[in-house]
Amino acid sequence: MTSTLRQQTGILHVDTELMPDHVLVDIVRQELTEEAVAIIANTAMRGSQCRVEIMKSCITAGLPAQDIDSPQLADGSAHTH
Repeated sequence: MTSTLRQQTGILHVDTELMPDHVLVDIVRQELTEEAVAIIANTAMRGSQCRVEIMKSCITAGLPAQDIDSPQLADGSAHTH
């Protein structure tokens, strides 16, 4: 599966070491969607007991919408986690 992913246009990096039992994939979203990566990986793993799912992190999930309940810093800017 990793060699199949590494050959795809839009895949920047495939990491099998950082998180046990996971494969982290960096993509160029203008070229490839997360859903397309999951389909490619699941197709490559056909017949395996493993399956690929999209896992969103604070990096991939995007910025939260700022609302009136956001904590305000002394300079008036909002702070989010």
